[in-house]
Amino acid sequence: TGNLSAPRVFAIVAVMAARVLSRNIKPQEFISSLGAGGAITGGLSFPNLRRAPFWKFFWTQNFVARQHVFSLHHTGMITACVFFWWWGAFDTAPIERRDQYYMNGPRFRMHSAYANPGRRPAAKIALEQGKVRYLFRGNDHPFTVNEQKDFL
Repeated sequence: TGNLSAPRVFAIVAVMAARVLSRNIKPQEFISSLGAGGAITGGLSFPNLRRAPFWKFFWTQNFVARQHVFSLHHTGMITACVFFWWWGAFDTAPIERRDQYYMNGPRFRMHSAYANPGRRPAAKIALEQGKVRYLFRGNDHPFTVNEQKDFL
């Protein structure tokens, strides 16, 4: 260990790192080629080292190993996504609940004002809430006096 001082080791490591970074990696090396019409055929291509079809991965993951959600293979994540889509766990709330909480709160007015600069969001809010009351609840007079003033 006579010649290996800390600066010398650091210089050796720096030279080795520079050799690794000597060329740019092009996207064509890790993104699949474009298919017919310019569509990406595979996106980021997963290595299929066992050369097994996808349905065998899926069957082994879900029915042989019985690991449906907490798994290391991408078929488990796909199964979880399909299950949550089927269950409707992340669906948008129904219009009645949106009208009851979000659309009557100050956050909705702020979001509408931010999303529509230079417009009159109060009039649009009143119109949408009136449509909800008229179409979904059957009120014949869906607008209050203050909401009618928004249109003046």
